[in-house]
Amino acid sequence: MGLTSLLLMSYFLVFILILLIVSLILRIRKVESKLLNFSVTEAYTIMQNMSEIVKESERLAEQLDIKIREKEAILEDVIDLIDSKIIRFDSAVSKNREEKGIRQSIISLHEEGHTSADIARKLSISLTEVQITLNIINRK
Repeated sequence: MGLTSLLLMSYFLVFILILLIVSLILRIRKVESKLLNFSVTEAYTIMQNMSEIVKESERLAEQLDIKIREKEAILEDVIDLIDSKIIRFDSAVSKNREEKGIRQSIISLHEEGHTSADIARKLSISLTEVQITLNIINRK
């Protein structure tokens, strides 16, 4: 699932919650208009209806909360994956830059007349690495 679809789902769930709240407000206003002229039996019926509405809204709120927590966990996993990929990319770019820098240093020192052993010692790399690099350069 893409980040965009997760956000859309979250907005959709929030939209449903808003619709439920509007529905509850309308029911409350309907009950409020009946409160002006009501008997004890009507009051009891109203209290039962309100109790059912409150229970239903609590159930829906709990479900919505669970779904939101699930989506947040998914988003955190996606963010962690993105962060690890960024770190790996930065590491690869940095390593590539280092390798180019070492290769350029080998070439410069070789052109200055240094031996392979001197170059290896100065750059703190293996003699074999210097020899391989020089062989590759000489083949080009």
